[in-house]
Amino acid sequence: MKVCVIDDDDIYQFLLKKELKHTNLVDRVNVFTDGQKAIDYFLDNRHSESHLPDVIFLDINMPIMNGWQFLEEFKKLKTRLNKHIPFIW
Repeated sequence: MKVCVIDDDDIYQFLLKKELKHTNLVDRVNVFTDGQKAIDYFLDNRHSESHLPDVIFLDINMPIMNGWQFLEEFKKLKTRLNKHIPFIW
């Protein structure tokens, strides 16, 4: 399983990554400190399903592009991803 964490809190990132890897269910965790970096990653990798996450952990309150703004941009992008990706916030 591939997981994407979009959160600007270093401690939350560290603890979530540690817990996810501890489950032995997660192969890869990509971390982004704001929504814009995540959108850029999805755009760059939209043709490679193996690089796209299976689930996204999303913080709402972040700098540059917050979680609500990310969701609006992701809505526009998701039809081009060819993969359903659920969110947890």
